[in-house]
Amino acid sequence: MSRSNPSKRKPRSTRHTTLIVVEGESDEVFLKHLKILFGRDSGSRLTVKSPRGNGDAVLKTAIDSFEAFDRRVAIYDADWQPQAKHLKAAQRKKIQILTCSPCIEGLLLEILGEKPPSSSAECKRTLEQRIGQSLTSLQTYERHFPLTLLTSCAAQIGTLRALLDLFKTPL
Repeated sequence: MSRSNPSKRKPRSTRHTTLIVVEGESDEVFLKHLKILFGRDSGSRLTVKSPRGNGDAVLKTAIDSFEAFDRRVAIYDADWQPQAKHLKAAQRKKIQILTCSPCIEGLLLEILGEKPPSSSAECKRTLEQRIGQSLTSLQTYERHFPLTLLTSCAAQIGTLRALLDLFKTPL
């Protein structure tokens, strides 16, 4: 019978790393909520950043970010089209781009079963009225967007499915 030495250090394994850059504070808090629910045993280490700007700021941050990430993802709202030079630079650096139409709040309304309005301002106002809590609080997302709701909606909502796929280690 062989025994291992309990004081001997086991070799460290490398982990896949992903950088996710989003537009605003509510986007960042929602992605952190997803990270808590889906990122624990994903095999990938996720970092969520927000430059607090539009699509251009998101792409510039993702492009200028530290190169050591295995995968970089830029998520921005479809209400503002970034400059072509930023899109080309992101494609050259193989940055995955996801757009939320018209905004992340529209996606959240869709998850709650409502048809999102066409403008970002209307989406934010409708979601705040529906939830009645701050969209920058993690407890809001824990209460209104539980694991069961998110997994059941992922099959019907393509953007949510793409977000949840970020928490899987690519082959």
